[in-house]
Amino acid sequence: MADRFRAAARREGRGRQTPFNGRMLRLNMRGIYRVLARYKTQFWSHHKVHFPVIADFFYDNLLRVIGKMKIVISFFGITRSLKHTVPSIKENILLPARNHGEVSVVAHYFDLPYIKNVRTGEDFYLDTNEYSLLKYDKLVIEKPQECLEKWQFDKIASYGDAWNDSFSSLKNLIHQLHSLDTATSMATEFDPDLVIFCRPDLEYHDSFEKVLRYFSKKKFNGAVIPFWQWWGGYNDRFAFCGRDAIRDYGCRARSMNSFLERSTTPLHSEKLLRFSLNQSNVPVRVTDLRASRIRANGQRKEETFSGKDGMSLRDTLYYLKRI
Repeated sequence: MADRFRAAARREGRGRQTPFNGRMLRLNMRGIYRVLARYKTQFWSHHKVHFPVIADFFYDNLLRVIGKMKIVISFFGITRSLKHTVPSIKENILLPARNHGEVSVVAHYFDLPYIKNVRTGEDFYLDTNEYSLLKYDKLVIEKPQECLEKWQFDKIASYGDAWNDSFSSLKNLIHQLHSLDTATSMATEFDPDLVIFCRPDLEYHDSFEKVLRYFSKKKFNGAVIPFWQWWGGYNDRFAFCGRDAIRDYGCRARSMNSFLERSTTPLHSEKLLRFSLNQSNVPVRVTDLRASRIRANGQRKEETFSGKDGMSLRDTLYYLKRI
């Protein structure tokens, strides 16, 4: 097994034994990584049993030496239309992410058998097993409503209803923020270089390749968000977060009270995101990647992928930093 491993590493690395030639060393390290990935269930898993701390340390640092990232794809919310969106998720998110590093997938979903939303026009029974269309390294499914007390819904509601729909959308927002907070806690357990936060009910129209390449080359530790539909804050549909942005983006539910006390206005999803990132001076870049909301019946919501929606003239300058 050892001889076969060494031979395969030399072939994959396309190198030969030389006195610590930097380029050849890097090629050989790439070869070792590819072989480790290939024989993970045979070679790596066996040695990890005997030397768990050393094995994890070696593998994590090997990834970084050869320029590979530890990436976590973090899903949150309700699946509601995953059977319609899963092809775009696999093609435009999971596939390019695996070309740039070791990928783990985590998710927090609500067990919601029925959806009725006056604002979106949805009134449908849902497939509660739809989540199984994706494979996860960690998955939590929770009953809805229980999180409202945890985040002090009555206190938040006392600041007003931004949607004027009897606090229905406000309740949905708190559920979403709770789900995101839980998914972020799971994601950080993998010590990631990059977390991609995704809603499972979005159809992703463009490959994430170019933004992944940016993080891989620039070692950017901030946040990359869509450059459309900011509505006075930051677009919160999906995001790429480097190490310095993961918690400020994913755990922004913990900033709700601070936001409300400072603004004295009703809770607003996009404005809360901007508040949370600005509080920690997280660097922000933008991307023109697009995603559309898919309703429970498979109907696509018409979106405007414009930088004009809810943006000031100063905000439009972000487009100069687009990726």
